[in-house]
Amino acid sequence: MAEKKVKSDDLGLIRRKLTECKKHLKHENLYHCLLTLKELIEKTLNSKMLPADQQELLKEIHNLQKSLAESRTFINAFGPVSFQADDLATSLEFVCNLLKVQEQDMMEGVKTKAAPDDNLGTRAAQLMEQIDSGKYEEARKEFAADAALAEYVGVMYNNAAIEHRKKEEYEEALSKFQKALIALPDDEGLYYNIARLRVETKEWKLAGESINAALKINPEFREGLNMLRHIESNKSIDVGTEVKGVRNPPK
Repeated sequence: MAEKKVKSDDLGLIRRKLTECKKHLKHENLYHCLLTLKELIEKTLNSKMLPADQQELLKEIHNLQKSLAESRTFINAFGPVSFQADDLATSLEFVCNLLKVQEQDMMEGVKTKAAPDDNLGTRAAQLMEQIDSGKYEEARKEFAADAALAEYVGVMYNNAAIEHRKKEEYEEALSKFQKALIALPDDEGLYYNIARLRVETKEWKLAGESINAALKINPEFREGLNMLRHIESNKSIDVGTEVKGVRNPPK
C-alpha cells in the first residue's frame, strides 16, 4: 500500500486552530480555548506530516498548553494542574475532561475556584434578566466589553436550550438558542444547534439557513459540513410546521 501523502492543507488547518486557540486564551475565553485545543489535538493526532513539521508543531502545542495552564483564567477554574508534556493522547483526554467540568459548572451556575472578587455569576444572572425582559441592546454592550461574561451567558442559554430540545419543547429551545446568540453571535456551534432542532422538526429549509450561517462563520466546520449534506438531501421533502419564534437573534 502506498504511503499516505502529507497534506499541506491539514497542516494549515492545524496552524489556524493553533492561532485561534491563542486568541481565545488572550481574551480569557476559557471554554472556547479548550474546545479549539481539543480540535487542534484531534487533527494533529490524525494527520500525517513531515517529521520536522511534526516536531515544530508539538513544541508549539506544548508551549500553548503551558501558557494555558499558567493563565489566571485556567487556575481560577481548575487550580494548579498541568498537561502531559509529551503525550498528545493523554492531553486530549485531559482536555475532554476539563470541557465536561466547564459545561457542568456553567449549566449549574457554579464558579469553581473563582477569585474572591469574581462576581461573574451575579453579573450573568443580571444580564439574563435583561435579555429575558427584552433589553437586548444593553446586554450586547455588556458582552462587547466582557468576553468572559458573554461566554458564560451564552453557554448557560445553550445548555438550557439543549435540555428543552431533548424534551421536545422546541419553542422554548429555539428561544434559548436565540438568546445565546445575543451573547455569542459568532459561535458556529449555536447555529449548528438551531439547525439540529430544525432537522428534528423536519423544517429542512430553515435548517439549511442555520447551518449555512454556521459555515459562513467557520467554513471548515466539519460537523457543519456533514449536517449540510444531510439537510440538502432532504430539502425537497420539507413537511415541518415552523416552530414559532424568530429565525434570527432578537434585534
